[in-house]
Amino acid sequence: MDPSVDPEGQRLTTILVDLRTKVALLEGENGPLAMIRLAPEGIIFHAVGPIIAGDERPVAEEVPAGPEQADALAPEVTETERPRPVTLKGKLKSKPKEGRQDRTGKPTAWARFAAHEEDRDDAHLYSTTFHRHTADIALKLDKDAPLTVQGYPHEQDDPKSKRLDTLSVINLLDYPGMGKKA
Repeated sequence: MDPSVDPEGQRLTTILVDLRTKVALLEGENGPLAMIRLAPEGIIFHAVGPIIAGDERPVAEEVPAGPEQADALAPEVTETERPRPVTLKGKLKSKPKEGRQDRTGKPTAWARFAAHEEDRDDAHLYSTTFHRHTADIALKLDKDAPLTVQGYPHEQDDPKSKRLDTLSVINLLDYPGMGKKA
C-alpha cells in the first residue's frame, strides 16, 4: 500500500513546513487536510479538511495557495518565544572553579560574577556557570577580572530566598588576555 494514500483514497500531495512558526501544513488532492503545530505543550494536530470519506467538515477554501498557508491556518502562532541571550559587563567576584558536567557531558566552570545593569544602581551578583568553550577560558581567569559576557540570566522567583540569581554564559565577548582584532 502506498503510504502517501490514506485508506479512503485521499492522496497526500504537498507538505509545507514553516520553520519560523513551527507549523506543517498537509495538503491533499482536494486542498488542505491538516496542520501540525509544535507548541510548548507538545505537538498539536488540527484537522482542516475531510480526512475520511463522508466527513462533512468543509475544506478551508479561503486559504490561499502557497507557503503562506501555514500562517493563514494558524494566526495564533507568533514568533518563537525562545529568550534571547543578554550581554552583560562586570567583574568576577571569585576565582572560577571546575563545575559539574552539563547534560551533554561537557565540562563547565562556575564563579560569582557582578554585572552592571542599566536598570540598577548597584551591581547584580550572579552565581555564574560557564558553558562550552567559555569554561576553559574562565578557568584561566583571576578574581576581579573584567568581563563582557553573553548568556541567559535566571532570576529567583522567591524574593526571600538567599540563593543568588544564576547566569548561564554561552559566550565571552571580552576578557583579559583576549586577542584583540586588528
